[in-house]
Amino acid sequence: MTQEPVLIAALSGRALAQSARRAGFVPSVADSFGDADTVQMCAGIETLPRAISSGFKKGPLVGALEGLAGASGESNKELILGAGFEDRPDLVEELQHRFTLLGCPAASIRACKDPGQFFGLLKELGILHPETSATRPSEPEGWISKRIGAYGGRHIRRLSKAGVARPDRYYQRELKGTA
Repeated sequence: MTQEPVLIAALSGRALAQSARRAGFVPSVADSFGDADTVQMCAGIETLPRAISSGFKKGPLVGALEGLAGASGESNKELILGAGFEDRPDLVEELQHRFTLLGCPAASIRACKDPGQFFGLLKELGILHPETSATRPSEPEGWISKRIGAYGGRHIRRLSKAGVARPDRYYQRELKGTA
């Protein structure tokens, strides 16, 4: 087993910390909860409770991660990001300048969040996906609207005749079936 330290930042870091432990790493976590299970398996923990409602902010997160890295007594600053960074590629870019990011860089997140680039790549690779449009369909029946760059599902809306096009949204054909 490696016993090397690793930093984890996520809205909830428990699952990543458990996985890191099983792989022989010693995790230190910055997350929103600091629950007892996470505390028990970590070398250190920093709780950022506001991140769950307002997202991670650069200053508090960087301070927490730098503190955790310093407390480990190691110069190793490898960082794993979990949920909470999907709509924050600028923050990920800042973090990858300060730490060794183990995972997707900011450029990959940006590419996935750009509907034209992402769905263009799916089409090029022959990967099936719902019909997608950058412009609001004239007949809204059977279409949904999604906020560009968002994550989770709170931003998804069914289109109605009364709605108007918004520049921060794209449109996707709703498919019936079992989720």
